[in-house]
Amino acid sequence: MIHDDIIAVIEEICPLAGQESWDNSGWQVGYPSDVTTGVVLCVDVTEEIIAEAVARGANLVIAHHPLLFRGAKRLTGRDRVERCVAAAFRSGVSVYSAHTSCDCAREGVSVEMARMLCLEYVAPLDESGLGAVGLLPEPLPWRDFVTRVKMAFGTEVARVSRPATENLTVRRVALCGGSGGDFAARASGVADVLVTADCKHNYFLDNILPICHNTATKEFLIPNNPKQKGGVITPGFPHGVSPIHRFTDCSYCDLPDDERSTP
Repeated sequence: MIHDDIIAVIEEICPLAGQESWDNSGWQVGYPSDVTTGVVLCVDVTEEIIAEAVARGANLVIAHHPLLFRGAKRLTGRDRVERCVAAAFRSGVSVYSAHTSCDCAREGVSVEMARMLCLEYVAPLDESGLGAVGLLPEPLPWRDFVTRVKMAFGTEVARVSRPATENLTVRRVALCGGSGGDFAARASGVADVLVTADCKHNYFLDNILPICHNTATKEFLIPNNPKQKGGVITPGFPHGVSPIHRFTDCSYCDLPDDERSTP
């Protein structure tokens, strides 16, 4: 079995043609025709990830975020990207990224988030396929909704912008698995709240509820239900290849004492 056999499974569900124009999903480093000895899954490629792949006898790393976003004019080891590229080539480790090709997929990250929150009547938030919007089975007070988000994504804290009114009831939920600040205006017209992995401070407006980026992406790569169609990586692997799950650490922003909601 070669790397391309595995990537073909991913691209069947997350075709590269679906990625955003600014993105660089696809092969980053290495040789697609190499025989696969093992696979490491991660959100971000770091030197530690490459080293772990080598230590575990794996020669393929599949990441969410591309290692190469901007053109590299030299490889002198001056930053993380250059060091990772050099280490991958030295060690015979190939690197592939499924970023917005994964985000925009019909069964992509935002749709998996919707499943985790038990949303119904889920539809794309944007015409590009990014994001999703759906209905909760029943309306929830906003503090109860925060609790549901934390429980669904397995995090003890969540960063929450203060609603315009304490009596806000949440029924329609907009989702974006990546940085969703740009979708705030669109979400405000179709939903009560926007759940996103990240956003710039100036986008952190009323009714935007960001969660940890790694949390959203990890649950798509490694679904709790192994039969879940949206879980591209695990159930899609050809028989005989055992993926190694590895996710970089993520820190969470806590709520002020009077805004905390614990599961």
